[in-house]
Amino acid sequence: MKEFDASGKCPTCGYVFEKCSNLTGSGAPHSGDLTLCIECGEILRFERINGALQIFKSDHRSPEILRLQRLIRSDEVYRMKAHLRSRN
Repeated sequence: MKEFDASGKCPTCGYVFEKCSNLTGSGAPHSGDLTLCIECGEILRFERINGALQIFKSDHRSPEILRLQRLIRSDEVYRMKAHLRSRN
């Protein structure tokens, strides 16, 4: 998978993004592309400002995105993330 620099913070939880990739793992995100914060599940959108990709909250609410958001916010995923953090 190719990863691309996309530094920024989730505007909801403050999680710091360092890398990103598109769904196929073959290309960089583009302005207007959506992503989900892996920490809190917020729906976010990439926008290119002054040549750099930046991350903003999105009002996009498709059924597929909402399903992924629920998964990220599920108790099971939160417990797994807490367990992984405790091992570091």
